Amino acid sequence: MFITHDLDEAVRIGNRIAILKDGRLIQVGTPKEILHSPADDYVDRFVQRRVATL
Repeated sequence: MFITHDLDEAVRIGNRIAILKDGRLIQVGTPKEILHSPADDYVDRFVQRRVATL
């Protein structure tokens, strides 16, 4: 297990990513699943912040 707030880092080194909000598990999946099929608005905004900085 590796914990980071940096989605770019998680995508680079992780084969499965878990997104948590307020201690609750929101989504678990491959980097591709997280980036292309966000589970809810929170994950979508988190992913969009990454896309905006590319």
